[in-house]
Amino acid sequence: MAFLRIFLLIIKMLDDALFKFDEWENELNESENKFKKKLGIYAIDLMALLLFSYFFGALLYVFITFLPSFNSIIVSFVKTLGYIFTGEREFLSPSLFIIPSPYISFKDIFLWLVLIAFISAIIVYLNKDNNEFRMVKILAISNSILRLVVINLKIEKSLVIIGPIFIFVTLFITYAMVPDTFFVAHILEILFFWIAIFVILITYSSFNKDSIRAKRFVIFIVFIPIVISNILQNKTQGSISLLFLTVTIFLTFERVFAILVEYKEQIYEGKEWIFALRNLEQKDYDKIRTKHNLDNDDYLEIFEDKVLAGMVFYKGTKRDLLKSKVCFESSLVDNPDDTFCKYLLAQVLVDIGEEQNIQKIIDLLQEIKKQHQENPYVFEVIDVEERIAYLEFISENPKYNEIINILKDKRNLQNDFVYILGVSYLYVEDLKKARETLELLEGKEDKLSFNDWHEYMAYLETKEKELNQENN
Repeated sequence: MAFLRIFLLIIKMLDDALFKFDEWENELNESENKFKKKLGIYAIDLMALLLFSYFFGALLYVFITFLPSFNSIIVSFVKTLGYIFTGEREFLSPSLFIIPSPYISFKDIFLWLVLIAFISAIIVYLNKDNNEFRMVKILAISNSILRLVVINLKIEKSLVIIGPIFIFVTLFITYAMVPDTFFVAHILEILFFWIAIFVILITYSSFNKDSIRAKRFVIFIVFIPIVISNILQNKTQGSISLLFLTVTIFLTFERVFAILVEYKEQIYEGKEWIFALRNLEQKDYDKIRTKHNLDNDDYLEIFEDKVLAGMVFYKGTKRDLLKSKVCFESSLVDNPDDTFCKYLLAQVLVDIGEEQNIQKIIDLLQEIKKQHQENPYVFEVIDVEERIAYLEFISENPKYNEIINILKDKRNLQNDFVYILGVSYLYVEDLKKARETLELLEGKEDKLSFNDWHEYMAYLETKEKELNQENN
């Protein structure tokens, strides 16, 4: 559970970074300075490269530092089994099956990061002629793969009990079937044979392809350093041994990258919703629409992923807000705690723009805010409180006190929210605060979405005069 929280925290941090990169890139796209725009995009890609190197280098480092603990568990387990079946306390020399693990210092961490950054830079260079290749997108894809693995990696806690029982029973039956001398001489090979069988059973215990893919990916990642380190320890200097080492390393990494390619294809088919929302283009949504025949009347029955179907209708070329609304509402019936789907439904209702939808949008955003307070790892809507304040302000019966409570302690508010806060103060007749707030917009009136700042300032002056007359 602790490991899961670590990965969820990494995913959340990368999500926040990617959102910030998107904001910066949007600001650059609005800039008229071509040099600044081009240089800024390179700078964003460089930051994405460094972030990619830092996070995934750190994950690799953490895994390698756990190898000694993993090794000690194996040594203790095999020694215990050896004693049970042979009665010898000093059964097998640990050096026969130790997993070599380097002692890593801060210098080594830095070198790991440099190495990963260098490899990533080589990949960027090899794709220099590909206009669609961006390091930011690679970071987004990597984060989406990590999210899919965490979501689909379902391993029962009961395996902690079932695993040792399975190994013990299979070893006992093997011990009863084969000669004692053979069992004693080959106990290590027999042990790892049955461990491999058990790992296969765990991997394919569910018929869910996504779960199987996630387990295979984790297994390959776990065994890569173990396999390579053992080969390096036991290799000879012969050409055949070196060739075997090269082929083994190639095949091991090739299998991992093959799974990564599968994940990438899944991501571009909309399997990971957050990536789809932020990175897929209209043409990508149109491909999904055509592939899954979403123009059929029974689209909700033939296509299981209702959230993706809703995004196709919302973001594709042929926009259909009503169908999108139906998809998201149908998905929330099956999964009422899905904050991402609630956010999308709120967006669709905003675009539909009917007065009766405003309160429903506010309720959806309030639910998202509450769920995020209870569980910080769920999908987070950036500036959710500001969105609630805005919708409350444009509703038929605004709750000005609630708007003030939301906005009054916020820093660096956009001009529109400063306006909303000032007008709210005016309506609750806190004239001093209203003047202090609305005067902040003097000279910025043309940048507001609202065009009645002057009218409210005139109304404020009238109210102040009335108050002065009453006091006099």
